[in-house]
Amino acid sequence: MTALTIHGVTLSPKELAEVLALAPDVPAKMSDDAILAAIGSVLDAHNDNLTACVADLAWEYFEHPDVMAARMCRCLAFTSRLAGVTP
Repeated sequence: MTALTIHGVTLSPKELAEVLALAPDVPAKMSDDAILAAIGSVLDAHNDNLTACVADLAWEYFEHPDVMAARMCRCLAFTSRLAGVTP
């Protein structure tokens, strides 16, 4: 599995998806540049702290489990493609 480094933080495709799922807008189709920009924005908002991102993701799952499950599947597909792996 290929990891990517964004903002000095090395993330697996799963971790990239977790961060991407917190972006305000995750449309059905995203370019690689849009994915990287969205991940960078979320990391900026969390001071490049993956633990803070995961805590917010847990809260979003608690608040909106039906929406977040589908969103996370979509994000994992995007970030797997970006990292060059099969989800």
